[in-house]
Amino acid sequence: MSAGTRLIFDWPGRHNLQLVLPLTILLAVAVHLGIFFVFSIVYPGNVGEGPDQATVYFPLSGSADAERLQALLAIADPAIFAPGRGSADADTPAVTYLPSYAGTEVPPEPLPTRQLPSPSFREPLGAVEIPKPQPMHPTPQPASGTRLVVSQSLAGRAYELPAGAAFVTSGRLPAESARFLVSVNPDGAIANIFLQSSSGNPDLDESAARQLARMSFRPAGGETVWGDVFFVWGDDVQGIREP
Repeated sequence: MSAGTRLIFDWPGRHNLQLVLPLTILLAVAVHLGIFFVFSIVYPGNVGEGPDQATVYFPLSGSADAERLQALLAIADPAIFAPGRGSADADTPAVTYLPSYAGTEVPPEPLPTRQLPSPSFREPLGAVEIPKPQPMHPTPQPASGTRLVVSQSLAGRAYELPAGAAFVTSGRLPAESARFLVSVNPDGAIANIFLQSSSGNPDLDESAARQLARMSFRPAGGETVWGDVFFVWGDDVQGIREP
């Protein structure tokens, strides 16, 4: 290394290094001993020996402090709790305690009556008679035929269906009534018939229309009247078998 080159840190010389190392070791030992000494210090506790310290008061006679101190001394007097001494009321009666178990003997209650369980099995009492059901005979209902119901405009002019009027239908019997719009002349003849609501069976509607065409209403003066005619089906509707 040339003489003009300078290092970042100035290192001590070889001869000075021999003195720095022992001084550094001694300094480290002294620091460790000081730390150990500081943490090993134990302060003695405040343990007193002998009787406790007493506090003496000298209040002036007749002062407020003397009266308060006299009341405190009377309250703190241990002779109050001594048996037979220090009690302000010497005539206090003695209290006698009688426990409840030392009093009058109570007779024991009688034992409860033993309830016997009901037996799960009972002896048979004999043959059990089962009543026979009586056959139910339905009351025959009177036969009701098909009837006509007219609107308010034709009220009082309609005739009953002729006896022996029959209506035929194919398939099942309908549940809905058929409604026709008709025009009635003054002499009672039916001029026009229009199906408004079907019964659900075309054959039955056609049979009702033919029967309605052969009928006539009671004559009434005036002009042609329009109204509705309802066929309420009864038990005179006959079914036909399809080929």
